[in-house]
Amino acid sequence: VDSGAFFSIISPGSARQFGLNQTPAPVGFYLRGIGGDTNPTVTTVRKFGISGQTLNNVQFLVGGSEVGQDSMGVIGFNVLGIADAEYDLAHGSVRLIKPHGCERAAFPFWKSDTAASEVEVDPGVNARVNHITVSVLINGMKLRALLDTGAAGSLISRAAALKAGIDVAAPGALANGVSTGFGKHGVRSWIVPVATFKIGDEEVRKTKLRVIEAIGLGSDGPDMLLGADFFLSHHVYYAASLHKLYFTYNGGNVFNLRASDLAPPVVADAATLPAADEPTTAEDLARRGAASAARHEYGRAIADLTKAVALAPTEPRYLAQRAEAYAGNRQPFLAMADLDAVLKLRPTDVPSLVQRANARLGGRDKTGALADLTAAAEAAPREADVRFTLGQMYERLDALPLAIGQFDLWLAAHRDDVKAAGAFNSRAWCRALLGTDLDAAERDVAAAHRLEPANIRFLDTRGLVRLRRGDFSHAIVDYDAVLAKDPKVAWSLYGRGIARLWTGATAEGNADLAAARALAPALTGYAKEHGVEPPAA
Repeated sequence: VDSGAFFSIISPGSARQFGLNQTPAPVGFYLRGIGGDTNPTVTTVRKFGISGQTLNNVQFLVGGSEVGQDSMGVIGFNVLGIADAEYDLAHGSVRLIKPHGCERAAFPFWKSDTAASEVEVDPGVNARVNHITVSVLINGMKLRALLDTGAAGSLISRAAALKAGIDVAAPGALANGVSTGFGKHGVRSWIVPVATFKIGDEEVRKTKLRVIEAIGLGSDGPDMLLGADFFLSHHVYYAASLHKLYFTYNGGNVFNLRASDLAPPVVADAATLPAADEPTTAEDLARRGAASAARHEYGRAIADLTKAVALAPTEPRYLAQRAEAYAGNRQPFLAMADLDAVLKLRPTDVPSLVQRANARLGGRDKTGALADLTAAAEAAPREADVRFTLGQMYERLDALPLAIGQFDLWLAAHRDDVKAAGAFNSRAWCRALLGTDLDAAERDVAAAHRLEPANIRFLDTRGLVRLRRGDFSHAIVDYDAVLAKDPKVAWSLYGRGIARLWTGATAEGNADLAAARALAPALTGYAKEHGVEPPAA
C-alpha cells in the first residue's frame, strides 16, 4: 500500500509470473523515483480482488524494482485517492471512506489520548491531487513533505537538508551506505541529528533523520518523504474532500532508524501491554503484531501473535509472522519451532522454507538447509523475486551450479531491478570459482560494472576471472585497484599473491598470501578446493 505512488504498479517479474500482456506506455512517459527512471509498460488485470471486492479490467503500470519477496507490486494513489483514507498502520489497516455530511465533524473520530493536529494538503497541478504533500518545518526551515507509506523510513534530500542547515560532513552525521527505491540504482545516505521537526501542532526535538543524495522526483518534487515510520507512530486521516490531513500521535519513535536499534530486544509480558482498543479476532491481533514488528517492538509483536495463534492454531500465517518476530528478538529456537509448525501445515510455504534454511545454515546444518532450499526452489514461481535470495544462499552453501541456475532465472525477469548488479556479480563469481564459462563471467562483471561503476567488489570478481584465465598481469591491475581502496580484502590479496608468483614476483606474492591468510585463515583451504592455488614450487 503505497501512498507515494501516483499509480498502482506491478513489478516486471510479477507481470511475467501471471502471464499479463503488456503494451507500451505513451511516448515520453516514464516513472521516476529513488534510484532513477524507468520506461514502464501498461497491463490490464481482468479480475483484481481487494478487500472483498472484485474489480474488472484494472490497469497497472509495469516497471521498477521488486518491493519485497512477498509483494507483487504496489497499490497507488489512483486507488488510495478515490476517497478519504484512514491510515491506522499501528493496527495494520488502511480504510477508504466515502464521507457524507462530515464537513463539521470533530477529529479525531477514533479513541485517542491526544488532540488531533490538522494541516492543509498542498493543491495538485491543475487542482488534481495525486500525492499527499504538506508543509513541515525542519530546524525552522519550511519544506515540502510527501506522505509515503511505501518508504520504509522517513528521509530528506541532501539539497533540502542544506537549506535546513544540515551538513552531512559535519560532526554527528553518520554515513549509512546506500539507500534504494523504485529505480535500479542506489543512492548514498547519511543519518544526521536534527534539532527540530514540526508538522502541524506537533514538534519533535533532538531527533535524527536519514538524508539521501536525491529523492529523484524532479525539480518540483518534495523535499522529504514521511514514510512508514511516521505512519506507524501516528493515526492519520486524509480528508480528500477537505484537502486536509488530521493525525494523532500513537507513541514511540517518530523516525525509527535502524542505527538507533542497538539496544538488546526485550520480551514484553502480555499483561503489561495497554488494554485500550484491544483486538478480539486473530486477524486483528496478527495485523497489530505485524505493525509492532515493523517498528522493531518484537516483544509486543510476539504477545499479539501468540494470542492470534491461540485463537487460530491451524492458520500458518500467524505462526510464520511469530517466527519472524522471534528471529528479530534473537530467539532462534522458538523461531525454528514455529517454522517447523508452519511447514507441517503448509509444506511448500516458500518464505518459511527460506527462513528455516537460513536458520539451519546459521546453525551449520548444511544438509537441512540444502533440503529446504531445494524444496523452495521447486515450489517458487519461475520468475519470483525469491530466486535472488535462493541464489545467494546456494552460494553460501558452496552449491555453485545451483546458485548459477537461480541467478539465471532471476535475471531473465529482473534486469532493471536494483539488485541486478549484485546478481550479475554473484553469477560471475560462482563461474570464476568453478573455472567454467569464463567468457560469460567476464560479460556478467561488465554488466555489473556498468550498473555500479564505483563498486570495487566487481573488480575483485573480475580479478578472479582473469586469474582463472591465466591473464595474470590484468588480474594484478584489478586487484591493485581494489586494494588501493581497501587493503584488507582477503580474496584480492590472495589472488594478487598467486598472480605475482606466476609472474615471478616471488617475495611480493608470498607477502600477499601471508597477509590474506592472516585476515581469513580458512580462505586458503576453500580456494584450494576450487583449484585456486599458487603455482607448484
